[in-house]
Parts: sequence; structure tokens; C-alpha cells
Amino acid sequence: MPKATRLLNRPPQSLEEAYFSEIRPKLYENHAHHHQYGVRTGTTLAQHLDSACQFALTATGIAGVTAGSLIYIRFSDK
Repeated sequence: MPKATRLLNRPPQSLEEAYFSEIRPKLYENHAHHHQYGVRTGTTLAQHLDSACQFALTATGIAGVTAGSLIYIRFSDK
């Protein structure tokens, strides 16, 4: 609850700020130990997902999409 109150007392984050400060660290925490096979041997699932997310951020930036017009899923704490 204190986190929710703190978030309400500040301006909303941009999509990039939310990704790099909250989502990306959780992504690496949860998926850094999952190794991939085949053409992606040598990379983790976290690296692959991070790359895909950064591509989506770039594409939405080029398209002029704002964080307010997107719904994104935050990784839940385990």
C-alpha cells in the first residue's frame, strides 16, 4: 500500500522509465537463468525478452504512442 500511495503522489512515469526502472530488473531476476537452445544458444531468455521489449519501445516511440494509451503487464513478485 505505501508504494501505491507514493506512486499516486508523483507524475506518471513514461513507458521507458517504467520499463527500465521496474520491469527490466524483474525480467532479469526471473529469467536470467533460463538458457536458450538452437540459434539462440549462448543467450538467456531474459536477454531475448529484453531485446524484444526494447524493440517495442522503439517502435512505439517512432509511432508516437504514449504510455497512457497502452496497457502493459507488470511482472508480479514471486
